[in-house]
Amino acid sequence: VGAAPAAAADVGSATVVPVQVTGDPAERFNLVMLGDGYTEADMPTFRANVEKHLNTLWTIEPFKSYRSYFNVYAVEIISAESGVDCDPGLGDPQRDTVLGMGFWGGCNPNSVQRLLGVNGAAANRYADLAVGTNRGNRQLIALANSDTYGGAGGANATASGGNALSALIGPHEIGHSLGGLQDEYDYYARGVAGDTYEGPEPSSAHHTLLTEQQMRDTQTKWWRWLGEPSESGGTIGRYEGGLYLQKGVWRPSQHSMMKSLGFYFDQVAREQMTERIASRVDILAGGTETDQPIGADRVVRVETLHPVSHELTIGWTVDGTAVPGTGNARDLDLRTLRL
Repeated sequence: VGAAPAAAADVGSATVVPVQVTGDPAERFNLVMLGDGYTEADMPTFRANVEKHLNTLWTIEPFKSYRSYFNVYAVEIISAESGVDCDPGLGDPQRDTVLGMGFWGGCNPNSVQRLLGVNGAAANRYADLAVGTNRGNRQLIALANSDTYGGAGGANATASGGNALSALIGPHEIGHSLGGLQDEYDYYARGVAGDTYEGPEPSSAHHTLLTEQQMRDTQTKWWRWLGEPSESGGTIGRYEGGLYLQKGVWRPSQHSMMKSLGFYFDQVAREQMTERIASRVDILAGGTETDQPIGADRVVRVETLHPVSHELTIGWTVDGTAVPGTGNARDLDLRTLRL
């Protein structure tokens, strides 16, 4: 007697796959990867695309060092049709997909082809299926079933799943969504050079009107990094162009991931990204409870998260004064302080 065939999955149904779990979602930063335009038959392609993206992400700082701070969940969503809207052109069909992803910013003729839109409300509903994650402790990446170059930042990052460069689009877009970083391109539409910046000092951490000397004098922007070898190649300095304009605004490095795919984040962007990641996890993972007073004869302990390639540095102070001789200890014997 032959086995009964497996029932077909319903369109719109979804399966949450824990790809990497390093701790309670409430105590980690959660990366939720959603698929759109993948039919049930396309799911092996989605899984391969997720693997490709993650294998690249973990080679790029600061994701490489802080991988242990992340949980990763893949949400396998069944679409009715393969592909996404207006791919690659405005005259191409709109597909029946769950997250409504589409190029040209969702088939907008006033947009640009590479801008890959997603229905944010639908994306967050499906991300909520990853129990314990919420908008405050997670980052979404929606992967489109497409080989066309494209992506977008904003509240929810998007990238084409199958493009040869797509695994580098994701980290760039997370730079926008998580790091609050801006594009360092000197154009908006490809082949159309930007003009001149005429606004005030940008709020962006990695764009400025200041000279190097002004940065040093005011101790602002990337003054601490000036002259250092850039992690994205060359030297940290002052390079004209950014915010889609060619002139009148300057960036820290000749190249960086926010300007050119294939380069790493420079130190200025990396520092921003590290701060954002750290702000979304509880770096103190355990230790002596602090909800009530303790005796002066106690040993106080802390437990911290552990980055992949180094330890966090611990410093002990009493009433704001550093305690000498504690090194990088995770405990402090209060009896030695004669409190």
